[in-house]
Amino acid sequence: MSLVTAIKDAIIPSNGKVVSLIDEFMYPRFGFGRFSERMADAIVATGNQIRLGAGVERVHCRGDRVVAVTAATDRGAERIEADHFISSIPLTLLAKIMEPAAPPEVLAAAEALTFRNIITVNVMLRKRQVTPDTWLYVHDRKILFGRLHEPKNWSSAMVPSDEFTSIVAEYFCSFGDSIWNMSEEQLVEQTVRHLADDLGFITRDEVIGGFAIRAPRAYPAYVIGYERPLATIKGFIDRFENLQIIGRYGTFRYNNTDHSIETGLLAAKNVLGERHDLELVNAAKEYHEIKHLPHGVPSRT
Repeated sequence: MSLVTAIKDAIIPSNGKVVSLIDEFMYPRFGFGRFSERMADAIVATGNQIRLGAGVERVHCRGDRVVAVTAATDRGAERIEADHFISSIPLTLLAKIMEPAAPPEVLAAAEALTFRNIITVNVMLRKRQVTPDTWLYVHDRKILFGRLHEPKNWSSAMVPSDEFTSIVAEYFCSFGDSIWNMSEEQLVEQTVRHLADDLGFITRDEVIGGFAIRAPRAYPAYVIGYERPLATIKGFIDRFENLQIIGRYGTFRYNNTDHSIETGLLAAKNVLGERHDLELVNAAKEYHEIKHLPHGVPSRT
């Protein structure tokens, strides 16, 4: 829910008739990764290439245009020239790898902006279901993860058979803190302990195993005053007529998946000659996933 809704509900309680998300959403049968896989299939089918594991090390500019990037590949550094460039890497990193170097005030702004990391811990269970909910937020200082979901509730193809399920717990953290420094074994054990001992959602004998996935810079940190350094960096990037920034990383905006994909689609249309302002994506002041339920209707999130 939005902060405004929360304040209103604190003053005049809605008796649980406000839910945080809409009733239904579309989810790929074989998981979230199918978005990337299907896009990759279409790109390759039309004779194009996808270079994986080739991080961009330098962005070479001449005047108001980007002329090439240097990428790290298995064969060493490779210079790739093109007419158009679309960046989804962290905006702060992009500012730091421009050549010639960005002005000192831009580099200082890149240092001022920070991201939060996320670690997802998947606990596999011999259990039919833990909760019927889509996802749950956990507001307990004793529990280190902030949100959990059960992939089986989104698609039955997320488990080998109906007698199994899994819980994915999300840990929000930063480089160097106690959570980020935990080993995979510690994270799995911590998650099992919270689910079994603190929440009572499972028993330890139902646990088959678990693993952790680390995603650095998953969330742009909206700390007080972030707008000024962000505007400084974007003002610099906007100088380059053939460079567009997209996605949550690239725009330093807390976009959802649909917003991020939309920026990519619009950027592609811009390359084809259309004119779309990517800054208008997800720029509405109100968050559209709030819905009020009529009186007498039970709510569940």
